[in-house]
Amino acid sequence: MANVAYLTVMTPLEILTSNAVAVTFANRVLGVMAWIVPFSVACSTFGGATGSSFSAARVFHASARQGHMVKAFSYISISRSTPFPPILLQASIALLMIAVGGITSLIDYMSFITWFFLALSFMSVLVFRITKKDEPRPYRVPTALPILMFLVAITLLILPIVLKPQLQFLYAVLTVFTGVFFYVPFIHYRKPVYGLDLFSRLMISCCRIAPPETVVRNEKVAVTSEYPIPIKV
Repeated sequence: MANVAYLTVMTPLEILTSNAVAVTFANRVLGVMAWIVPFSVACSTFGGATGSSFSAARVFHASARQGHMVKAFSYISISRSTPFPPILLQASIALLMIAVGGITSLIDYMSFITWFFLALSFMSVLVFRITKKDEPRPYRVPTALPILMFLVAITLLILPIVLKPQLQFLYAVLTVFTGVFFYVPFIHYRKPVYGLDLFSRLMISCCRIAPPETVVRNEKVAVTSEYPIPIKV
């Protein structure tokens, strides 16, 4: 419906050449109230970024609880019961990416990687339908839906490569697969990494965190099972 509204007051060429289609549309239709559109977009972007920050931090937190990341990232804040270390890690990575690259490039590559992982997720649903079809599932979707979404994800992955091939897309995929070099020795074969114990102690001291199961919300002191050091709240 938004595209239909745009085409009622703008030509296709104007839509393609406009830096901000919604702003151009607002200037022509709303007049002095055109500022409402960029303000609404900013609010929507802020809300989306906030939600993504919280959900992505939970992914780091769950990965650490499964042993796929440093143990300290599975801990939560004693005072607020939030996964503070993953939030801090995500913010640090975001600041680094902003410092070394332009925002437009980051959006393009992040979209590419996001659809790559979504394609894998949709494919995993189909694989589990075949290999674990008798497993109980609290929520089940029609098989046609993951098939359709898998095809959409593959299409959105292939089109940028075909229409505008860039070497950076290859770098993005290779960056994702570098995780295999860490997973095989440290997760699959459980090779020890020296210094992680010291890092966890440092995080506990600096960030006031503890394992979720040991955080007592209504007490003045929380004690970790792994590091039995009282931490004042």
